[in-house]
Amino acid sequence: MEARKLYRLLMKQAKNFPDYNIRGYIKRSTQDRFKESKGLTGEQATAALQKGLKDLEMVKRQSLIYGMYSGSLKSVMEA
Repeated sequence: MEARKLYRLLMKQAKNFPDYNIRGYIKRSTQDRFKESKGLTGEQATAALQKGLKDLEMVKRQSLIYGMYSGSLKSVMEA
């Protein structure tokens, strides 16, 4: 998978979280990780992509779980 596609998928998946704070955290951490790994090449780049794929799967699982158990209350930022 290409890094750009992985970045888009992570940002898209972050939108699935019902909580404003968690959405923001996922977006910020994704941006930070991609900035850190911008200059990687070879095996380091491959390892970073593999870690990104694992993170994507984790974010997908967590968004499903969080959606099942979160309340219907919205934060002040969403109101």
